[in-house]
Amino acid sequence: MYSICYFKCQFCAFSKGKLSENLRGRPYDLGLDEIAGRVREAWERGATEVCMQGGIHPSYTGATYLSICRAVKKAAPGIHVHAFSPLEVLQGAKTLGVSIVDFLAELKGAGLGTLPGTAAEILDDEVRAVLCPDKINTAQWLEVMGTTHRAGLRSTATVMFGHIDRYDHWARHIMRIRETVLMHAVARLSLHERIANVQVSWVKLGKAGIRACLKAGVNDLGGTLMDETISRSAGASHGHEMTPQAMEALILGAGRVPRLRTTLYTDASSERRSAAFCAAARRKEVFVEHSFG
Repeated sequence: MYSICYFKCQFCAFSKGKLSENLRGRPYDLGLDEIAGRVREAWERGATEVCMQGGIHPSYTGATYLSICRAVKKAAPGIHVHAFSPLEVLQGAKTLGVSIVDFLAELKGAGLGTLPGTAAEILDDEVRAVLCPDKINTAQWLEVMGTTHRAGLRSTATVMFGHIDRYDHWARHIMRIRETVLMHAVARLSLHERIANVQVSWVKLGKAGIRACLKAGVNDLGGTLMDETISRSAGASHGHEMTPQAMEALILGAGRVPRLRTTLYTDASSERRSAAFCAAARRKEVFVEHSFG
């Protein structure tokens, strides 16, 4: 939606700072018409979900987030809205002077379907004091998520690892992949019977990493995406979009059975599958495969 943010997280290469700062290039701030246009395009290309999140814009309030939800649902009534981190929810409630539960109810009424579990980074305040000292703390993140679930909304949960944990060998790409596989495998074992689906990020790990993680307990490759920017801003080079055909071939090649899902892990309709597989790639260069060794 926008790359403007007044927080100063040490790991973020996506934020361009405030509008006047032009950090790492000129920031963008998509208007409602542009957001609606992109949502319509995504729906026409077979999307079942729109995922929206950004930094904390100094001029945005909870009313802005509500307007965005309404614009999305007006553009594509059937699409699932997966949007707004706990940080954005807390900010939205604060700017409107309402409780978290009341703001979540308003978001739900405006079309919000689920929350992304971002802004978690590592839920340990000793680490957060270095990575993101001005961001919400662990207790606040958990409070928003607990309130979300009690309000009848579901969410995901994320973890960002490999930053200030002093692993000297992370400079070698193959070691990063091995550590990443371990992280996903441990997640499968420790979350068994509580969180059923473990997702890997193809835009961060590429095909080699995905194949390894599929053998270690991962069962979800996430979205095909359309124009990924956050990981590429931080140096990822695996592309901005993976076609459904390429993703399906990758899954079959790993000996797994592919299934096109919705946000809530139900089967996508035959109409959504047809639209997705018939859509042409948005750019000539879509998915970039690297070899490791």
